[in-house]
Formats: sequence, structure tokens, C-alpha cells
Amino acid sequence: MDYKKWCKRCANYDFDLKKGIICGLTKNKPDFQDSCKDFALDEVKNLETKTDRHEISGRTEEAAKKGNGCVGWLIWIVILIIINIILQASGSDWIVY
Repeated sequence: MDYKKWCKRCANYDFDLKKGIICGLTKNKPDFQDSCKDFALDEVKNLETKTDRHEISGRTEEAAKKGNGCVGWLIWIVILIIINIILQASGSDWIVY
């Protein structure tokens, strides 16, 4: 059973650093099979969970389409820094901007 999927949308959801997901009423880990008798849908959490999933998948698709453009820019910056270091070490007056 995927408790995370259900419990994160529940008004009674709580989290303990040692136990993980717990019920805010019983303070125990979830142990229900098909449904929880204490489940109370929290509309705000339910909307946040749906929105998070769509935003994350949307960002992942956008990043894949862009082809990690940030990495390319980072490589160019590193190359320019290396060229500047070499030129300065050789005593040249040239500076690459």
C-alpha cells in the first residue's frame, strides 16, 4: 500500500523524523489495508499534491527540451577563465571578456 499517496492528502497527516509518516491522531505509522477509518480529506493538501505533480513533470519536460543549456554556459565561462589565467601567466596584456 502506498501510504504516502493517501496520507499526504489527509488532514490528520503528520511526520516524525524517526518514524516517517505517522497519523496525527494515533501518532503511529499507518497500517490500514484498503482504506483508513480516520481519513479526512484536506482539500488544500489535495490540491497542492496534484499541483506539485504537474509542476514537477512540467519542469522535467522543459529541462529535457532545453538540453541542459545551463551546463553549456558554465563550460564556456570555465573556458574563458582558463584562457584569462593562461594569458595573464604568460605576461600578455590581453584579457578575454
